[in-house]
Amino acid sequence: MAEASPLYICPECRTGKMTPRHTAYHLMLGDHVITLPYFGVWVCDVCGHFQYDENSLTWLNNLVRSQAAQSSRRSRKLLRRRQSRKY
Repeated sequence: MAEASPLYICPECRTGKMTPRHTAYHLMLGDHVITLPYFGVWVCDVCGHFQYDENSLTWLNNLVRSQAAQSSRRSRKLLRRRQSRKY
């Protein structure tokens, strides 16, 4: 049997129930637009208020941080190569 979602009352209208859904999430990363087509969100069944899922936001934050760290390492390595060629 499928496990039921926890019951969350809407913080906006205080009447509706927040239910888990998916939506598209867009963000700018430098000069690039990143689109995640199935991003976790909680939506109120009465007023439509929504909040992004904390687990999804944590996952995205960790992903962006790891990619930024890798990009930074690559940039430093490339810069060192260029500097060593000048001398």
